[in-house]
Amino acid sequence: EARLIHTARRPHYGLERMTHEEIIEQGIVEQYVLNRLSSADRQAFQEHFFECDDCFAQAQTTTRFVSGVRHASATGAFAPVEAQKAAAGFWNPGWWRPALAVSFAACLLLVVAVVWLSLSRA
Repeated sequence: EARLIHTARRPHYGLERMTHEEIIEQGIVEQYVLNRLSSADRQAFQEHFFECDDCFAQAQTTTRFVSGVRHASATGAFAPVEAQKAAAGFWNPGWWRPALAVSFAACLLLVVAVVWLSLSRA
């Protein structure tokens, strides 16, 4: 895990402080929500987080998004592609379009042959 680059010291905590630019450039909000920060980086982000309305709002939005995706995945709302194809069955246009085109071409050829034979006998 890469260590974050901090800019200023916080003497009462002894921790380095993150800048807003670092947080945006390094995707710190997402790492924070996914619990992928070290404890020192987490604490440094939290110091900024409670002072910055933008980062606070982004963290809340990201938390809701991740929670929604996890819930949808757990409840089966995201069916695997294979399950969707199996559920579509016969009506899945992926397999019958070529078969339909070949059948249509064969029928058209048969009609042309019948009409040509009937005109040639007349």
